[in-house]
Amino acid sequence: MKIMKQVFSYGNYRDFLRDHYLARKGEGGFTYERFSRLADLKSPNLLKLVIDGKKNLTPGTALAFAKALGLLGEEKDYFFFLVQENQARQAQEKKYFQTHLKKLKPGRETRVQRSTGKSGLYENIFLTMAACALQGMKTGEEAKILVEDLGMPASLAKETFSALTKTDLLHATEGVWRIDARHVIFQEKIPSPVLKKFLRDQILFSLSACDTEWKDDTKFLSHVMTVDPDDVKEIQEKLDAHLTGLNTLYEKSRGVPLQVNCQSFRVRPDVMREFLKRKEGAASRR
Repeated sequence: MKIMKQVFSYGNYRDFLRDHYLARKGEGGFTYERFSRLADLKSPNLLKLVIDGKKNLTPGTALAFAKALGLLGEEKDYFFFLVQENQARQAQEKKYFQTHLKKLKPGRETRVQRSTGKSGLYENIFLTMAACALQGMKTGEEAKILVEDLGMPASLAKETFSALTKTDLLHATEGVWRIDARHVIFQEKIPSPVLKKFLRDQILFSLSACDTEWKDDTKFLSHVMTVDPDDVKEIQEKLDAHLTGLNTLYEKSRGVPLQVNCQSFRVRPDVMREFLKRKEGAASRR
């Protein structure tokens, strides 16, 4: 599957549409007609005509395309203004829309701050659990979901919900809570005790799911392969790009939370010794 870059990386909306189509086409069964159905448009071939430069997008069809693309929030706004900027005929118009695009495009400094835990997003696993529980739920039901359904103490639920909204990890869209996906992808590889603890808790969270969710529709995959040591970095970079691409393609405002863990590390003797020690400790406690 072709890996998609975020819409913010594009200066031409037709290029973005072409890449999106090629990426989805690789899944099998994705056609121009299916895209039109997702956009609630009658023309079954409009996407192709636009990609080929034979048709432009009106403001209305630009919003319909954004819906079919699964763009929300700032990504939706960026796509809309990118369309207007690309199609503008007057220099003054172009400058106006370029100003909006510049404001919407996330800067490196913001991404670094979010991904190193300085914003508080990765202080504890409860933030992730609460965000997953509230994703797609109606506003006003936070207390019931966190306290009654999730089993959080009332004080912890209030503190956690406050942290979620303060950091904008969770925000309301059309009366429904939505996770801002850009907050949960680590864009920078900066060693941090906060991230280490957060990732460790995520893995423990997965172990809990493994114990309780062993079903046909749940997958727990692990694979060990022998590779050239010089290729390890490249493999890890491809995994990063692949997971980012999956998030770009499939993240929706409503749906079910799906946790994807992908661990990539050298299986050294010290790692195996630690694993065996943990196994022995668990066996002795049975």
